[in-house]
Amino acid sequence: MNRLPRSPFAMSHQRLYEIVTQVQALLWFDLDEDGNDAWNRDKEWDVGLIEAVASVLIKADLRPTEGLPAFQTVKRAESSNPPYPGLVMNDPDAGL
Repeated sequence: MNRLPRSPFAMSHQRLYEIVTQVQALLWFDLDEDGNDAWNRDKEWDVGLIEAVASVLIKADLRPTEGLPAFQTVKRAESSNPPYPGLVMNDPDAGL
């Protein structure tokens, strides 16, 4: 069954906070020269890190199932009930 991922707009503020905190830690939490935990805004990223971020999003059910068309363009929605408020998928007239 093809379906859109869960809409972040439908998630609670607390759940979104938890997801963003996890992703933020993956991206910038590191060890300093002495081996202590520290934030590192210049931390280098690799494939393993991207896989870890994807894992966080998958666990939050924010991954689409296979077979869905890719988001080709995005623009403000004219529909009153889009799957993601404010977005339109696959709109060839979007000027992005």
